[in-house]
Amino acid sequence: LGDRIVIMKDGFIQQVGTPEEVFERPSNLFVAEFIGAPKMNTIETELVREGDRYFVWGHAEDLDAPGEWYHDFRAAKLYLIPPDGCDPNANSIHAPVSGSVFRFTGAANAEVKGFEILAAESGVTGESCDGVDVVSCRIHDVGSFGGDGVSFARSRRCRVIGCEIWNIGRNGVILGGGTPDTLDESGNEVYGCEIRNTGVVNRHGNGIQLDGQGGRAICNHVSDTPRYGICPHGRIHLVASNRIERTNLETEDCGAIYTGGYSAVGTRIVDNWISESVGRARRNGKWTSPCFARGIHLDEAIGNVTVTGNIVENSSQGSMCLHSAR
Repeated sequence: LGDRIVIMKDGFIQQVGTPEEVFERPSNLFVAEFIGAPKMNTIETELVREGDRYFVWGHAEDLDAPGEWYHDFRAAKLYLIPPDGCDPNANSIHAPVSGSVFRFTGAANAEVKGFEILAAESGVTGESCDGVDVVSCRIHDVGSFGGDGVSFARSRRCRVIGCEIWNIGRNGVILGGGTPDTLDESGNEVYGCEIRNTGVVNRHGNGIQLDGQGGRAICNHVSDTPRYGICPHGRIHLVASNRIERTNLETEDCGAIYTGGYSAVGTRIVDNWISESVGRARRNGKWTSPCFARGIHLDEAIGNVTVTGNIVENSSQGSMCLHSAR
């Protein structure tokens, strides 16, 4: 091959470059399949909705487009192709270097207050904690497939209060705790938070998820989630006075508020305002929306749940669904 080559199709130039450039960074599918023996492997895909992206991590050799980056942990170097119109000398660049910005294990009576948290796998995480509060924090642009804004597991009396949480890889907030055998309530709470754009990478990410038993989600504004707005998963939870809108943007058979399971009893869903539980599903070989989503979905033989005083509007398959409920 010459120093520079021109790839043409039907009389039109497809790409001009060195053999290495054309081989490693083909400009379109025709060039990718034309150069090389055997030709480049390709996979047919379809976006669920406009603006979606597929993610590939950890391949420095695949950097070929503005905005892509590679973090070499061992060498402590960040390789970045600046986005179009971005001057890297005039803008700050953040790369995640830790699993969580704040991580608590067995902590008691602690408070994280007034921080802006970004560029990490998770914002605040805790395990086996008692009385840890996250207050008035701005948590954004954290998490990949398994990363959450705030998460506490096997904990009690942990609270997330007055926080703004957005652009999160998976769940905005997930709190779990309580003792099922004794019906001991966790006392965990999410109160007065603004949560939006969760599930950026993991499309099953929710705005708020309450695990275990005895958790509370009160007076929050949750919006723009690919899956549930609020999911009280477990027993004796309280979901009250929340504003929930534009949920289930990329999934089906769901609800803005969803709970289910034979043992999921005693939960109260009270005085919430729900708008636009959308739903998106594949039907007859094509993605369609709105489709197959409800405002409140009580699933899988659930029983003894109180639902009262809620307003539900513009949900694609009705205000409420009871699936084998008792």
